[in-house]
Amino acid sequence: MEHLLGLLRIRVQRGRNLAVRDVRSSDPYIVVKMGKQKLKTRVVKKSVNPEWNEDLTLSISDSSHPIHIAVYDKDTFTQDDKMGDAEIEIGPFLEAIRMRLDGVANGMVASRVEPSKENCLAEQSCIIYSDGNIIQNMTVRLRNVESGEVELQLQWINIPGSRVKGIFTFFSVMEIIKFIDNLSISQIEVESDALNVVHALNSFESDLSREGPIFDEIRLLKNEFQAAQWKKIPRSSNKVVHQLAKEAVKYGGIKFWKEIETEKTDLGSTGDGGAVVASVLVT
Repeated sequence: MEHLLGLLRIRVQRGRNLAVRDVRSSDPYIVVKMGKQKLKTRVVKKSVNPEWNEDLTLSISDSSHPIHIAVYDKDTFTQDDKMGDAEIEIGPFLEAIRMRLDGVANGMVASRVEPSKENCLAEQSCIIYSDGNIIQNMTVRLRNVESGEVELQLQWINIPGSRVKGIFTFFSVMEIIKFIDNLSISQIEVESDALNVVHALNSFESDLSREGPIFDEIRLLKNEFQAAQWKKIPRSSNKVVHQLAKEAVKYGGIKFWKEIETEKTDLGSTGDGGAVVASVLVT
C-alpha cells in the first residue's frame, strides 16, 4: 500500500486565448487527472479568456506521476470538444518542499523552472516561500490545439500521520460522488459511518481546518444533483446496510449502488484493513 505524502492544492486561475469551438466563443472547463484521481472545474460560458479561480485538491502518494490537464468545450447535445491539454511535473516543486526554509524571508524564490521541450511551461515558473507555505505559479501552454494557455498555482499541504485516515475518508467520498456525477444521475444518497464526514458536509459553516477546501469541493459537487443527502450509518449496522444494498440491486429496489473501500484506492493506507468508508445509493 502506497504511503500518502500529502495534499497538492491546485488553484486553476484562468485561461488565456483559448480555442474557439462554438460559433464565436467556447464554454470551457478543465479536467485535472493524476493516476485514478479526476477533478474538474465549473463551466465558464462564452469565453476564451475564462476566470475560474477554483481550488482542486489531489492526494499525492507517488511524486513520479505527472498531472494531466485537459480543456474542453461544454456542449449540450454532442460530445464535449477538446481544447488542448498539458502535463505538469511536480518533481521540482517537491524538491523545494524538502528544503529547510525556516527563517527565510517572505517572498524568497526557492527555485526557478525554465520552459523546455520536456515541459509545457509557457514561461519561467518560480517556486516561492510565501507566508509559511511553498507555492509555485505557472503558465502552461496547451498542446494539440491551435492556441491557449492556462495559469495555475500549486500549494502543498502537509498531513500529520494521525490525520491521514480522516483525509482518506473525505477523498473517498469525493471520489465516489464524482464517479456518480459522470453517469449523469440526478439524485444520490451518500452514507458513511464517519460522523465527522457527515457533519462537515451537512454544515453551512466555513471550515478553517486544512480539510476545509476538500469540504468545499464536495459541497460544490452537491449542486450538480437535483437532490443529494448525506446520512450517518451506525458502525454496528454498516455491514448489514451494505449487504442489503447488494441484495436490493439484484431485485431492482436500487437503480445503482457503489461503495469505496480503502484497499481499492490509491490514496494511501489507513491501517483499517480495507473497511468500506463510503457508499452511494440511487433509488
